[in-house]
Amino acid sequence: MLENLTSARGSGNPVLLTPWPWHLNVLCHLISIFLCMCALPACASSQSSEVNGLTAYADAIKQSTISDRITAMERYLAMAGGSRLKTDALEFLVWDHMRLGHQAQSVQRARELLRMSPGNPLAIAVLNQNVQEQPDDRRAVLDRLSLLTAAVNRVEQITRPEGMLPGNFMVMRQQVKEMLSGEAGLA
Repeated sequence: MLENLTSARGSGNPVLLTPWPWHLNVLCHLISIFLCMCALPACASSQSSEVNGLTAYADAIKQSTISDRITAMERYLAMAGGSRLKTDALEFLVWDHMRLGHQAQSVQRARELLRMSPGNPLAIAVLNQNVQEQPDDRRAVLDRLSLLTAAVNRVEQITRPEGMLPGNFMVMRQQVKEMLSGEAGLA
């Protein structure tokens, strides 16, 4: 009876009592080293793309002309992924396209901005410029007025895009407020 309790033969779990052969230990170590080596390039690639994205954003905000900044921001957006700076880049693009009179590009980027940042006053202001409504559709007019009024109330909560000069930000915020107020008045 005592022999059954202390021996591998009678324990019911002989695998735990016998050591692995040395060649299986070496194989397990080699497999774990191989898996770690495969994971390292993926981590390095991820970090490298983030650094490249930050560099591209920094290069974009350093541009002294609006058209050069637009080109550099477009380049950044192509590599941005899910970065928090993507919203800031879209705000720069909407504002810069609007300043240069590129209505179609401004509207396109405003739509993207609104998808990423629902209720964004800049996007709402751009998308609601020169909207032709049917005067007999009272419900649509009231919905639009409600949207514009809510956006006017959120203008003061707009955060300055990373890298935008404070003076430029104040001008942008003031112009957005005027655009929204004007469109609300027309509605």
